[in-house]
Amino acid sequence: MDIKYFNLNQKELAIENKPISEIYSHLGDSPFFIYSKKVLMEKINFLRKYLPNEVKLHYAIKANPNIEVIQFLSSYVDGFDVSSINELTKCLTTNIKKNDISFAGPGKNDQEIEYAIANEILINVESFNELKRIELAQVKTNKKARIALRINPDFDMKTSGMKMSGGSKVFGIDSEQIPEILNYIYSRELNLEGFQIYTGSQNLNTKVLCEAQEKSALLLISLKPHIKKQIRSINLGGGFGIPYFKDDKELDLIPIKENLSSINKRLTAEFGKIEIIIELGRYLVGESGIYVAKVIDKKVSRGQTFIILNGGMNHHLAASGNLGQVIKKNYPIYNLTNLNSNLPEIVNITGPLCTPLDQLAYQITIDQCRIGDLIGVFQSGAYGFSASPINFLSHPHPKEILV
Repeated sequence: MDIKYFNLNQKELAIENKPISEIYSHLGDSPFFIYSKKVLMEKINFLRKYLPNEVKLHYAIKANPNIEVIQFLSSYVDGFDVSSINELTKCLTTNIKKNDISFAGPGKNDQEIEYAIANEILINVESFNELKRIELAQVKTNKKARIALRINPDFDMKTSGMKMSGGSKVFGIDSEQIPEILNYIYSRELNLEGFQIYTGSQNLNTKVLCEAQEKSALLLISLKPHIKKQIRSINLGGGFGIPYFKDDKELDLIPIKENLSSINKRLTAEFGKIEIIIELGRYLVGESGIYVAKVIDKKVSRGQTFIILNGGMNHHLAASGNLGQVIKKNYPIYNLTNLNSNLPEIVNITGPLCTPLDQLAYQITIDQCRIGDLIGVFQSGAYGFSASPINFLSHPHPKEILV
């Protein structure tokens, strides 16, 4: 697949006019993740062009919780979604208003709930038991909680990398239980501000995304007879995918813009003035990042060439195919210090670990690799460092930089 946001038409990759080898040396001979501010801005500007003005854009911190990335994005998005107390603590250091931060996750502990209430964060409620624990935490903190109900609808988002709804799920409250939960909320005078429906992730099918958004809107409208007070927000989730593999095509946002405009009008007509929220993680940051590691050995075993790096699945589990892939596919990987060599070779690329799982690419065509060359795994801005077993076999941690 083509790399859209970095210029590979040179001998050695340079980012912000700095050769990648110079950046590597400056970081002390260590594998690293590098994130580009320029690419982040291009993604946000592109997305804003195709999102209706009325729709709010929230960043899902779990995609990349690097503090510099969070602080940079805080000037350009409308809100954050967090999934832990540590993510929330980072967000509270930014200029995003507390009103525009939500807390999701099916297993929030009492400390997290109390901390969220104390800081006036919107809590996405995922079970009746959690709702009762929030009531107790209100007493302890002497504050009213801000809550939204996360709904598990009876449909999913087809062709998603991960399906987050439909059938039996740990996420959210089954849609058929929502009327009873609403009655309880109003009887206890709890502060219900809205709803969240998150149906899936990493989807490149525009038609499927639009269908999931439409079904979510219709589900909310069907609940209107049970909603007795004005609600502030409706979070329609995200699911926007990015291309990772050879045959992947970039997501077409034009139909999504038209669909969201229609949904916004419909929901506003039904519920009055409300915020429609799209919550994105990977789509915002995924293409901004490259994982870089050095070739430390090269060998041939029974006809296949192996390139061994000083970092692997311990730094980038997703690229090894061990984070959600059913069929292992190669991420876009390039020899960053020997681009356009006209000397291609077919190789397997591995990390340094004592496990056959530590393989970043299988039979990939790449510019000739020499010991000391720097290999780059693109599309690595999301679910890289923080989603990997960085302590496995006690190798040094990779570094992270934002440029």
